[in-house]
Amino acid sequence: MISLKKIEGRILRKLVWPLALIQFHGAAIWGRDYFTVQVSSGELMGTLRLKSSCFDQYICYEPTRTWLNLEDLNDIISFIVDDECLIVSAVTSWNDQVTYVHFVFEILDCEVDWISGTVRFTTKTLRGGPIPNHHRDMNESEFAYEVVVGLPSEKFRQIITHFYQPGLPFVEAFVIDDEVTFRIGPYEDIVLTTAGGDCVIGGTYDFYRVVIRIYLLDCPDSYIAASEHCNTVWLLQSEGDSPDMVYFPLGELGNFMFYRNR
Repeated sequence: MISLKKIEGRILRKLVWPLALIQFHGAAIWGRDYFTVQVSSGELMGTLRLKSSCFDQYICYEPTRTWLNLEDLNDIISFIVDDECLIVSAVTSWNDQVTYVHFVFEILDCEVDWISGTVRFTTKTLRGGPIPNHHRDMNESEFAYEVVVGLPSEKFRQIITHFYQPGLPFVEAFVIDDEVTFRIGPYEDIVLTTAGGDCVIGGTYDFYRVVIRIYLLDCPDSYIAASEHCNTVWLLQSEGDSPDMVYFPLGELGNFMFYRNR
């Protein structure tokens, strides 16, 4: 069984939407330290990871995993109004085939009694099932990266919009010590420099040039929606087995991660 509570529930609104744009269904995973939503569509993997510390109450007696309709999950969380608290609990059946996720929206209705107030509840429930075999269970905490490129979210959105065409699998970022060039096919390059304050680059001292791929795979709207939740987007590259990643930090909440599902 799990239970979590967020007093400022409005902070969670629209966080599931970038993943729902990739795939209508995904895995919801409650662990000791994180609540994670994962989706995969072909080669693209998307993850929303929320830290347990970002909740006012987070109880997870044992890891809980279920397969949910993400459009429904997004609609429910988006239902939160500004002064509501969100309480979520999940209970799995004895045979692990069904998980019921219960949402309680709690609001202090001071119009009824401005001294003591009256607590008003609204409830909704989602029914989850077993995670299908085609969904790969990825543990991003095992990934390691040597090269990082940080750029403003607004600039990142411009790059995605500039290059994207239906069927385009990826955009390549060619990185050297003080410059990153975004390039694909016949389209005009976009060049960002550290001297111009356009980007931050780290870890390239061991390499002459590094290539980082941003895997679009017909999901550019997911990247754009995720970038609207942060100020800086990070491109990560590893010389080992970790896939190239686009990382969207959400501050104390957690992060979004998009990468190729190998």
